[in-house]
Amino acid sequence: MTPPPQPEQNALFDEPLAPADAPAAEPTAPRPARRPRAGVEATAVGDATRTLAAALPHGLHLGTSSWHFPGWAGLVWGGDYAEATLSKHGLVAYARHPLLRSVSLDRAFYRPLTATQYAGYAAQVPAHFRFVVKAPALVCDAQVRAEDGRGRAPNPAFLSTELAIRQFVQPALEGLGDKIGALVFQISPLPRHMLARLPELIDRIGALLSALPRLQPAAPGGVIALEVRDAAFLAPEHAPHLARTLRAARPPAATVSPRGLLVFSAISDGTKS
Repeated sequence: MTPPPQPEQNALFDEPLAPADAPAAEPTAPRPARRPRAGVEATAVGDATRTLAAALPHGLHLGTSSWHFPGWAGLVWGGDYAEATLSKHGLVAYARHPLLRSVSLDRAFYRPLTATQYAGYAAQVPAHFRFVVKAPALVCDAQVRAEDGRGRAPNPAFLSTELAIRQFVQPALEGLGDKIGALVFQISPLPRHMLARLPELIDRIGALLSALPRLQPAAPGGVIALEVRDAAFLAPEHAPHLARTLRAARPPAATVSPRGLLVFSAISDGTKS
């Protein structure tokens, strides 16, 4: 049986492939070494910025949500670069800025990443750098959403412990290791019928967090974080239940420790508390 045709793959070194029947080339003098492809250059940082960075507490990691913004030319980048270039090649330059010691890997929310992908990111940053990683919407969104963001059906994998471990926590631990700053479970805005049964949902969140593996010793400074997008979680009738559940799930709550848990909210007007 003739095997199916294979898809084309980009040449690794951008060299054109010779036809199969091409004659052997005459010996030639060796080529000079090719210059590496141009990457993204970091901007020059002044002494005042370096002094400020050195004065920051060791455990304080300033950072942003992703790093692919062309408008940072002159602030982070040493030139003008397209967004696509920065997305693929900008992390090294970003991590060279003395004030930027962390970043959020938001892309993990839209599709689970592999341990190999995480390791690729970890290899681009220094030892003190930390990543904030969002759990996939697969386990954090109660709804399957259309391209416009509207919910179109219930998500049967919502708060699945097995998927949270297999497709998020374990690959992140294997790939990022001690460069994990926080693994964030961002609970997307809930439909009204689920908000009406919030105590039951809080119990489910607690069960999920209780079942997650410890981050130590792979990530001794890492934490599990919960982000809620509905203000109802912090209403007087629900906040005490949430606090008790989280303390029981991963004590002590709101501390930076191997078994700690950070809790914050991002409600509809964009503020955080």
